[in-house]
Amino acid sequence: MDATLTPTHGALTSDQVDILSQLLGVHDVLITVVSGASSDSLERRICARIAPRLRQGMVLYSNHGGSCLQFTGAGRARYHYDNAPLFGHYRESITQLVLTYTRKRGHLPTLFRKGDQAVSGNVCIEQKEVQTTLTLLGLESQRKKIVVDLSRTIAAVHGDRFIVRAAGTKSIDILPATSTKARAVQHLVNRLPRLGVATDAEATIVGDSFGPGEPDNELLHPHFTGSHVFCAGSSKPDYRGFVVSGGENTGPTGTFAFLRQHFALDRAAEHHTEGGGIRRCR
Repeated sequence: MDATLTPTHGALTSDQVDILSQLLGVHDVLITVVSGASSDSLERRICARIAPRLRQGMVLYSNHGGSCLQFTGAGRARYHYDNAPLFGHYRESITQLVLTYTRKRGHLPTLFRKGDQAVSGNVCIEQKEVQTTLTLLGLESQRKKIVVDLSRTIAAVHGDRFIVRAAGTKSIDILPATSTKARAVQHLVNRLPRLGVATDAEATIVGDSFGPGEPDNELLHPHFTGSHVFCAGSSKPDYRGFVVSGGENTGPTGTFAFLRQHFALDRAAEHHTEGGGIRRCR
């Protein structure tokens, strides 16, 4: 979501809300968002701006696919699955392992809590819904080694239950092995018939990091081969089997310019009517 649909930690603009509302209400499109953001963040930054009657055309995979949220006809959310309770059982153990490791290496770890205005030290540890995130301050050059070391440290205690991977430019995420965008996409593919989507539905996949080993690469599921891909970032992998679009603009500006052109949307639509049933998945 960040850097693709919205600026980092930002919300949708009125024009962007209008575009998504047209897709949901006029063009009868199923919109699926797969993001590392929390469920609360997705609801607040995206869904709160969409009319309740249109939200049933949305499926949200938060926490890197760790939770799946769908809206019912009344516009209320319900979970299909949620890894948060499972991760909560291990959260303190993971945090203690991280604290012990970073202190032994001479780093200065700090636990970041919601509402904190400033962070001291050079390793900020934030406990989230379905993951623990480390932000490295001045230690970016050591990130690769820290990822390898923490992977071994955590595996020695918890086996293969968790994965440790680099995120963004200076962060490290520790999350359940089942919390992946690949799992989210496979779950979506399995549910398409229940959502009223044809098995040969055309898909439009938008992301900003499709390179080998990057998170959005997991969105290129074989089921959608032949579908359209728009990269809102600078990544240039081998999109074998997919139709690729580029653009002069990257980030959210590029994404919504692409959606407006690809779906031939009106510059501004005053009225959004509900479709007669979702037929295509984008």
